[in-house]
Amino acid sequence: GAMPFLLYYGGFTSIDASLYEAARIDGASRWNIFWRIQIPMIAPQMKLLIMLGFIGSVQDYGGIYLLTGGGPGVATYTPGLELYYNATMFGNYGYACAMGLVLFVFILIGTFFNNKIKAENYGS
Repeated sequence: GAMPFLLYYGGFTSIDASLYEAARIDGASRWNIFWRIQIPMIAPQMKLLIMLGFIGSVQDYGGIYLLTGGGPGVATYTPGLELYYNATMFGNYGYACAMGLVLFVFILIGTFFNNKIKAENYGS
């Protein structure tokens, strides 16, 4: 999509050209430059996209509801779709609210874990 492209593009363009020049002077191949300079420098963008993808996959229900309705059987159920069904079709409002809180806590823990990794890796 456009957002990952823009995030990666911004990450790659923010890498200082002197890093590439110094690596070439030291005899680094294009492959070494990619793995030892570019990938570590865009790690924050990759972690952000992984976290947003995780949150989106847990919460998403619109496309699944429109295309499969959770089927065949319950093969394509997501927590967001189950929450939606309990709140709208089954009338289990309390259960849906509890599921929403559990989803919130689950995503919050994942986000804190992701931020902890960032802080340890970058000294922030």
